[in-house]
Amino acid sequence: MNETLRNSISALVDQEASEFEARKVLNASKSRSEVFGYWAKFHAVGSAMRGEQLVDGSLLDRINATLDGQAATAPISDSSGVK
Repeated sequence: MNETLRNSISALVDQEASEFEARKVLNASKSRSEVFGYWAKFHAVGSAMRGEQLVDGSLLDRINATLDGQAATAPISDSSGVK
């Protein structure tokens, strides 16, 4: 990954990217797996600086997969007891 692309990712994370830069990052992410990893690191640093709690990406993927499976099989129930 070149310096220009890294700078574009940084600008995108900071919400300072032009439309061209945003498109360039999105197009690069389709063919280069390291783009997403670099982008994720920027977001983790930003979250840490804001004092937000960090969740590991693989953990988040497992939680989402579990919730998706439950949503497909478990009916929604009203726990308030109102009928």
